[in-house]
This record gives sequence, C-alpha cells and structure tokens, in this order.
Amino acid sequence: MTRKLADEEHVLITTHVAETTFELETAAACYGMNDTQFLSDIGFLGPDVIAVHCVHCKTEDIEIMRQHGTKVSHNPCSNMYLASGCAPIPEMLRAGVTVGLASDGPASSNNHSLFQAMKFAALQQKGAHQDATIITAEKVLEMATIDGARAVGLEAEIGSIEVGKKADIVVLDYNNAFMTPIHHPVSAIVYSALGHEVTSVMIDGRFVMRDGIVGAVDEAAVRRQAQTSADALTQRAGTDSFNRRPWPKTVGWEREKKPQVSPLRYPGFPGGLGRVGELSCGFLYGKPHTRFTVGAAQ
Repeated sequence: MTRKLADEEHVLITTHVAETTFELETAAACYGMNDTQFLSDIGFLGPDVIAVHCVHCKTEDIEIMRQHGTKVSHNPCSNMYLASGCAPIPEMLRAGVTVGLASDGPASSNNHSLFQAMKFAALQQKGAHQDATIITAEKVLEMATIDGARAVGLEAEIGSIEVGKKADIVVLDYNNAFMTPIHHPVSAIVYSALGHEVTSVMIDGRFVMRDGIVGAVDEAAVRRQAQTSADALTQRAGTDSFNRRPWPKTVGWEREKKPQVSPLRYPGFPGGLGRVGELSCGFLYGKPHTRFTVGAAQ
C-alpha cells in the first residue's frame, strides 16, 4: 500500500532499516531474510526511498541499496543514545550510496542539533575503526548539507550556495572561546561549534533569524508551551516519576539477582510462524526492569 501510494502521489518514502538486531531477527523469522533483502524482494526500494539508520547493514545490503538508488539517513546521536550500534557509513560512501545526516527524534537523541550530529558522525567512525582518517570534516559537512538535499531529491534547489538555487544561508560568528583558535573553518564547524554560534538564518531569501533574534515566532512563548506540553505528555504516559528518580548507585544494567526467565510465545507472524522469546527480569539503575529477547523460530 505504501509503495503504491508513493508511486501514485510521487512522494518520498522513509522507513527504518536494520536499526537493531531485533529487526533483523524478526525479519529472518518472518520472511527468511533480513529487512533490506525483503524490501528489495517485494519491490519496495527505489531512489525515492530513504532508509533510516541502517546500523546493521552488511556489504550485501549496501550493494542492494546502491543498485536501487536508495538513500540513507544517518542518525549517529540516536544510534549511540539507544545503543543501537555504529552504522557502516564509510563503506556506504565508498559504494556510492548517498548518506544524509539527521537528528532522529527528540525522544531518541534529546535535541535536533545538526552541529552535534556532525561532530558525532565523525567521531563515532574514527573511534569504531580506530582510524582518524576514516571520514573527513568536509564529508560530514556535505552529509549535513548537499547530501541531505540529495537524499530528499532537492539537490537542484537547496543544499549549497549556487546561482539558481534557493538562498538558504546560515551565518556563524566564530568569535568565541570554543572556536578559538581556528586552523580550518570547516573543521571548526564540525568539531568545535556548539550551535550557539549561529547569528542569522535565511530560508529562500527571507531572514527567519537575524542577529540572534528569531522574527517568525515568539521564541520564549514557544519554549514555554513546549515545556508545558512535554510535562502534560509525561503525566498522561505515567512516566513523570522519572523526573524525580534517585541518583543511581551503579551504572548500566545491574543484575542484582539471577533473572527469572520464562518462555513467551506470541502468534501473528506471516505464514503461521510462532515465536518463542525470553522474558528476562532484572534491575536497571536499581529499578525492576523487564526486557524481551527474541528466541529461535519454532
């Protein structure tokens, strides 16, 4: 249905692909292949598809996306925050896959700062590969600008400052302690900037922020409403108690006692497949915590 509607309306499709090992295990149990292979098999992939995350894509998956012209949305802060893993971005770039940089959602990376996303996109790959040259500041800046435009099919209109394109311009003030000294302007943006250096923003020739003042909306009022709405949401969800959680004595997953494990079968998979999982009860940050681990197909 999604593919058919996108074809009829000529719109883009975004879908999560290989973000977690759970997705791969579930796809294998349901379809006998991983999610990338399945999406290719049913004719879903194409140049109008943005595959989000792609953390656990293998070489053969990257080749499938290259053949289909599918683009990738890389969300490094989210992938680290949720402990999803490290996407094989250098391999994707070497294969010729277009990779744009993104921030995911506020619930999975805490903000939408592309300055943070740029820095972590570079540092994560350098640390994971133990190679300081695996990705450059220039390439990361391209991922945040022109490659992002390519990912959404708008590279002829936005993504770079060129004659004939829309006047989308961000002005930064380098005159602060965090960006001093400056050896290279691009490296300073990617590795040193925090985001508050932005003084003016022009979108399609119109200033929406000038000299540090947002003119389109009442910024203070928007922030107040955002806080009010967020508080109301956590209250409705019953998660507002986390705002008052005690300081943890330990870090990470703490198994204070041997976890109780019970088999859990759930139906509903295509082809009549049943699944057996493992329901594991332990303690996380001193609190009882339950997690579900997918077992072997039955």
